[in-house]
Amino acid sequence: MSVELVMRKAVPGEAKQVVSFYEQIISKRTEKDYKLWWNLDVYPTREDLTGAVRDGTLHIVLDDEHIIGAAILNRDQGDGYERIPWACIPEPEQIAVIHLVAVDPEQRGKGVGKELMNHIISEAEKMGVRSLRLDTMPHYSSAIRLYKKTGFVKRGEVTLYYPTTGDAVFLMFEKSLPPLHSLDCQEDLARHG
Repeated sequence: MSVELVMRKAVPGEAKQVVSFYEQIISKRTEKDYKLWWNLDVYPTREDLTGAVRDGTLHIVLDDEHIIGAAILNRDQGDGYERIPWACIPEPEQIAVIHLVAVDPEQRGKGVGKELMNHIISEAEKMGVRSLRLDTMPHYSSAIRLYKKTGFVKRGEVTLYYPTTGDAVFLMFEKSLPPLHSLDCQEDLARHG
């Protein structure tokens, strides 16, 4: 990439900019590639986003002063996560989940998504996370490719209900992070790197 990207946690003064970024993502995605099942009146709400900024869990990618990517990293596993045969079953405080990964469509193919995911993985390692998880819909093929490129492995499918999607199938992904303490995790790392 020719421009140096800055990746960091969003700060409270940037909450409006974060909400505006997601508004733009949602409006662009309803017209292009695939329908993004987000709606700021339902999920994620403006309150979800500003709360994540306040809690220090929303990470952003900046190009100059503009947000071009964002994601939330927290410990909130949604309903249905308990039904997945995860390869790594560490202590609850060693599990984290990535939510609301978004990259400006005009930045696609420029490595922004990969940089964002690598940043999130690095932040998870600093938190002592051993099992990093996320979910996505089966038709989000570019997101699935990104997750696989950054070392995530599909662990299963589950039907979940969200107000924006109704009952829908979601693919569940996991990345085991070192140092690993359980035999299952070690075997998983040997198989999948």
